[in-house]
Amino acid sequence: MCGLNGTIESQQLNDSIVLCKKHVDRETTTSCERCGDFICNECVQDLFNRQVCLNCHKNYGGKLLSDFQASLWGKRDGYVWMIGGIGSLMFFSQIVLWSVLAFQVIFDGNGLSGELWEMFILVLFSGLALGITGAYFLLKNWARKALFLFPLTGFVLALASFSDTPNAIGLSFVFVLLPLVFVISAYTNPQNKLAFRIEVSTEELETLFETTKSNSAAHNAFALSLLAFFLPPLLFLSLYLALRGRKNCDPEAWPPVGGMKPAQNALILTTLGFLLWTVILIFSARP
Repeated sequence: MCGLNGTIESQQLNDSIVLCKKHVDRETTTSCERCGDFICNECVQDLFNRQVCLNCHKNYGGKLLSDFQASLWGKRDGYVWMIGGIGSLMFFSQIVLWSVLAFQVIFDGNGLSGELWEMFILVLFSGLALGITGAYFLLKNWARKALFLFPLTGFVLALASFSDTPNAIGLSFVFVLLPLVFVISAYTNPQNKLAFRIEVSTEELETLFETTKSNSAAHNAFALSLLAFFLPPLLFLSLYLALRGRKNCDPEAWPPVGGMKPAQNALILTTLGFLLWTVILIFSARP
């Protein structure tokens, strides 16, 4: 009887021991969060902040991310198209500015003096910006860094425009702040790096997949919330996409549907945009 009890206890003990599927001599309490196989510490891999086995990481995660990276490699992202659109506006403004400048120089007869010099400097700055935006749209790598000249140009032009006001420097910094935030956002964006054929880390690729492939609304809302500071009608679209992106988030799905952070940031920026333009309208309506 004693021997029978010992056999039963031994069998129960063996049944409670879980072994790694690959390393059958190792006990474990961890299982792959995708396929459910038991895995030891050596086999544990990270994928979308989940613990998965080597097989799922290689055959599912690796292929998923590599196909995703290939689909974005050398393809223009939203930032490139927005900056290209700004460049198009600058192209037409250049035609107008050069025409006005030439008209005044020819018919005024006084050459470049006074306000004409200011207009000439504006034309040169606009021409420089047009060259940078054109190169950026053509995906030239040097243009990514050259884009930081935009905030500096905005500061110089604003400082010249507000030179007669007491808070000239303070007002000029307002004009440099928003373009600087936009440029930094574009420069650090993983999808923008892939557009310019710049390698990104696996972590950046996973985050990008979560925010664009599985929840594009959140990603687009953040980009629009920045652009809406210059084009206020976009605030309504940004608000809609931010709320939709926030609702779409499902970290328990596979692969997880992320995007909570950009959606929340878009909501914050959109709220600030509404407040900013409300204040501008109130002050502009005053006699």
